[in-house]
Amino acid sequence: MENENIYQKIQEALSQLPANFSILEEEIDIDEQRDYFNVSQYLKQNPPAENILEEAELLYNAETSLDSKKQILSKLALLEDVKAYRIIEKYVHQPERELHKWAVLALQESRMLIEASLVDEPVAFISTGLGGRGRMLRYFIVTIAKEPIPFSDIQKKIVVDEFSYSFKQHGAELEETHCYESFVTFSALISVDQPLQQIFEQALRECNEYNNFLREELIITNVKKLAPDEIIEIIERQEEDEDY
Repeated sequence: MENENIYQKIQEALSQLPANFSILEEEIDIDEQRDYFNVSQYLKQNPPAENILEEAELLYNAETSLDSKKQILSKLALLEDVKAYRIIEKYVHQPERELHKWAVLALQESRMLIEASLVDEPVAFISTGLGGRGRMLRYFIVTIAKEPIPFSDIQKKIVVDEFSYSFKQHGAELEETHCYESFVTFSALISVDQPLQQIFEQALRECNEYNNFLREELIITNVKKLAPDEIIEIIERQEEDEDY
């Protein structure tokens, strides 16, 4: 039931998107995204008086602090000006390592602002920790063994084959698969108009035709790719909750 509620919330959110929307393609840590949008929101409420375009040259000044450069990029992103977009775009291709992700966020916001002014209607900006491409969002999925014993080679093959087939049927792109002792992970790009619940339930159902060896609950996130120790910790926590 809990998974069904999660699927429903995701689908409801995606169904409310306007016709024009943009998906952040790069994988960017959620905390950094939050910091960026907090700065952006502050600048919208307190627009700077100085000429931001003239400040842009400070991006290439070694004496300019990283925080100041973040401010400049964020200010440029809020200008409805192609010149500002081009400045950010140029910087994205030769940034300081610590500012690459921030510059990507600024470029995305600048692009969205300019596109909205051209079409004269709202343009939604979808950003997740795992990013996406085109009209597809990237998801990290974990399937878990029902019993605390290692998968057999045949079971691993079944999981990989059935999930790969379900993804393909729904036009999703499987990017990575990793098999561990008692869980298998997938990274996949799935279109925003595809039914997530149906994709995963179909794959689970087909897998469990063979001795019912998978849990019905999956770990699904678009925040980040989980490391094996993080997955084990989540599984152990779930098992502890079930014991109470």
